[in-house]
Amino acid sequence: MKPNLIENLLSADNNDTFAYELIRDSLIPEVIGTDTTILYWVGKKMARNANLANIADLITFFEKANWGTLEVVKEKKDKQTWLLSGSIVTFRQNQIKSADFNLEAGFIAETIQIQSGFTSETIIENQNNKSGVSIIVQTDLKDPNMTEPTDQFHFEEATETE
Repeated sequence: MKPNLIENLLSADNNDTFAYELIRDSLIPEVIGTDTTILYWVGKKMARNANLANIADLITFFEKANWGTLEVVKEKKDKQTWLLSGSIVTFRQNQIKSADFNLEAGFIAETIQIQSGFTSETIIENQNNKSGVSIIVQTDLKDPNMTEPTDQFHFEEATETE
C-alpha cells in the first residue's frame, strides 16, 4: 500500500467510496496483515446474508455496493468468467501495490453456489490488469449444495411514476 493512501483517497474524485476504501485498504490490512484469504470467506458469508435471487441482482448489488461493474464474459455449464471493472477497481489497483479482490470473489462464488444449488469456488486472475479483474467461477455439478431454501432478495425494477 502506498504510504499516502488516505491523502489520495481524500483528493480522489470518487469520494462516495471514501469510507469503504478507508476501511478496506487501510484498516483491514492493519488488523489481518498481508494474508487476505479471510476476505474470501467474509465475502461468502456476506453473500449468504444477501441471498440474491439471480445474476441480474448480483450485478446490481456490485453497482450499489460500489464494488465495480460486474459482467459475465464467458459462460459454460460448469464455468463462468466474470470481469470486474470500473473506476473503483482501477483506483484500488493504482493506489494499492497488491490490491486484492478476495472479498468480491468470495461473494460471487457463494452467490453462484446458492443460485445453482451446486458447490462453487472462484479463481482470481489478472488482479493487476488495468482493464479489470477476471474472476473464474467453477461449479461442481457432481456436488449438490444442500442449503435450505430461504427467501431470496431481488432488486425491484424501477417503475416510472405518472
